[in-house]
Amino acid sequence: MSSLGKYTVYDLKHRLNKLKCCFAEKTAELVKKQKYGKPCKDEKCNVQILGAYVEMLECLVSEGCDCSAEWVTDGSLVWNQTTVYTKDQVIKVYPREASVGSTSEFLYFRWLNLLPPTALDASGQWCNSNTASPSDGFYSPCYSLIGENGWSVCGNIKIAWQSRGQLTWQPNVMYKYGDIIKFMGGGSGSQESINEFYISTNDFNQSTQFHESENWVKLVCYDLIK
Repeated sequence: MSSLGKYTVYDLKHRLNKLKCCFAEKTAELVKKQKYGKPCKDEKCNVQILGAYVEMLECLVSEGCDCSAEWVTDGSLVWNQTTVYTKDQVIKVYPREASVGSTSEFLYFRWLNLLPPTALDASGQWCNSNTASPSDGFYSPCYSLIGENGWSVCGNIKIAWQSRGQLTWQPNVMYKYGDIIKFMGGGSGSQESINEFYISTNDFNQSTQFHESENWVKLVCYDLIK
């Protein structure tokens, strides 16, 4: 995993998100004061400094990965629940049944663990079903295994989200398994991951909360460990 000094790129991303939230709050305070004609020279200076810090960190943090070329090299494989995948192998994943065969609603997954991935959850059921075999015949990797020691979502995230309909999370809205959404804030949970993409792990996923909910997993691209 790449690192900058004692901090990994993921530490920097965490700090960058917190700094962006602080920048937004300070900017809102500045706009409010200016609206009422209050002097705000110091506040404006502080906002400009925060903006500079955000730009500096964004220069250090690499943009999302693109492993499409590796997918071709690996044989252009599409996820199959019966195949045993190996470490660093890249596959194409259709996130929900309706996306199968779509020209653009898919994700690239890279497996990062020495042990092969499974399509079963902790209780031994398929991840997208409460039964031993999904009635619709649709299988997917376990999205709960997205992490530094599991799946890295290494490409086509934004395009897949756009193809799905550019959904943004809203409270009290029904979402289904494999829906990709963009979190733009709201709910009663943490607001640190604004502008990030998530995938639904449940059918008929409805909640007034967001980050406290277990219905969503962030689509994260982790660096390939050499």
